Amino acid sequence: VSLAVWANQKSNYDTLRKLKLFSNFFYWKSFRIWRNFVKQQRYNSLGNKALSHPFFRNSAFFKQSLEFYNLQLEPYEMLRNLLITFNSQRKYKLEEFKDLSYRNNYQLKNDYSDFIEETTNKICQLYIDISDPQLVQVQDSDFPQIKRRNPNLNQLLVLEKTKAEKRLENTKNVNSEIERIGGYIRMIDYMLLETLVDGCIKCWTNADNNVSQPNSNVFQVEVLFDEEGQVAFNPKHDDLIEAISDSLDNSVNTLNKLPRLLYQSRLQQFLRDNGSDVAILFSEGPNFSQLM
Repeated sequence: VSLAVWANQKSNYDTLRKLKLFSNFFYWKSFRIWRNFVKQQRYNSLGNKALSHPFFRNSAFFKQSLEFYNLQLEPYEMLRNLLITFNSQRKYKLEEFKDLSYRNNYQLKNDYSDFIEETTNKICQLYIDISDPQLVQVQDSDFPQIKRRNPNLNQLLVLEKTKAEKRLENTKNVNSEIERIGGYIRMIDYMLLETLVDGCIKCWTNADNNVSQPNSNVFQVEVLFDEEGQVAFNPKHDDLIEAISDSLDNSVNTLNKLPRLLYQSRLQQFLRDNGSDVAILFSEGPNFSQLM
């Protein structure tokens, strides 16, 4: 290498060494290794806690959680089709509108009751799955490291002790999962409650858009002359406003009276096992009117 090339490379090297990234590299390296180690330890600790939670440890819990999350779409669809009957271009007669609103509210109650009953059955099935006696049983085949063709007495004693410890651990896990069902029920109930509130707001907003747009033609109003020869409308303005107000009030009252998952008699024992005071939960817990 010529002297000129060496001098040029030496100058570039010294210039790079003066940059903060390279000049402090040996100081930063130790701190970076320490920082990555602490982050990895924290990640492992949080990961172990998450995996110990029944939602992740037990596949039945995790599967049901995903299913209930997707089931929220069903109440949304019910509310969209049945809650408020303000459809554009329908030209409802007043009596037709009242009758349709009543029948839709009645169908909404029945459909949502069936939905709650189906959800209750799934939670009861979840209890059956996680309380299966097979989950606490321990077999010799679960410990291949101890299994021998001709085990001696000490090996058999170690095997039985290990099986007892594993059986106790499985029993604690199953009991813990059963206790968690109460909190799981409350979570699902609050999810459905928030779904009803959000769906109600969306239906009201959609109804307002339908009525407010030009040429909405939601209602059919006849123009005629009364006995005095004056122009009159059928139905009258006050009657129409009253019917609309009653429809909106009935929509909120209907949602407020829909069955709750918490109130299902088959699930209340799970709430008690979780440590919840059912009477206080029913009287002071959140409800539709509070969230609205």
